[in-house]
Amino acid sequence: MLTKTLPLTLAFFLALTTLASADSVNSIAITGTAYDGFASSSGDFIIHGSGLSLYQSSPGGPSFIGICDLGSLCNFTFSSGSLGSFCDYCSLYSSGTFGNAVAEWFTGGLTFSTPPVVWNGQSVMNLPLTISGQIIGFELLNCSGGFGCTLGPQVFDLKIAGKGTGEFQMVQTGLILGVSASYTGTVTPVSTVPEPIPLLLMSSGIAAIGLAKKRSLKA
Repeated sequence: MLTKTLPLTLAFFLALTTLASADSVNSIAITGTAYDGFASSSGDFIIHGSGLSLYQSSPGGPSFIGICDLGSLCNFTFSSGSLGSFCDYCSLYSSGTFGNAVAEWFTGGLTFSTPPVVWNGQSVMNLPLTISGQIIGFELLNCSGGFGCTLGPQVFDLKIAGKGTGEFQMVQTGLILGVSASYTGTVTPVSTVPEPIPLLLMSSGIAAIGLAKKRSLKA
């Protein structure tokens, strides 16, 4: 009888493990803003969701983010900048929380894509955006006043996707001075290591199977 129940026991624990793994990678709905150019930003962003907060702010940026010729198709796509150009491993310009995990440094980035459009001399262009990217958060160690830190452990890895609108400011010469954007979308955690709950269930399942085999042999 115990031998017959062994496959059922294995199937039960494997099912629980699968469900727990699926729960750990559920997407989270987000809202966000982004800012680039105007001599004050190199691709800053703020993202909020349930149990999630991501923030990046650069200390400076370009006075314009692109050039567009009158009557021509132009690409207004922009990206979040790398904080490494301002300081290596400092805790001043980015922070994030995902559940109980807290990060002080990001790698990866976001791309805000637009379809090519014709510029006819408008001073403001309101364009649809598609947002994609990946933000990997790390702890920082041994900081002194926010500087001189060393890179600590990775605490989260998040894929980001969404759609929104960007308001691009133009001048008559065709310079794209900068953009302010808002968007909605999803954040999906990238599972790189087994989660504690699936591991616990799996170990429990293995223990139960071993016990069943032992009892079967005794019988």
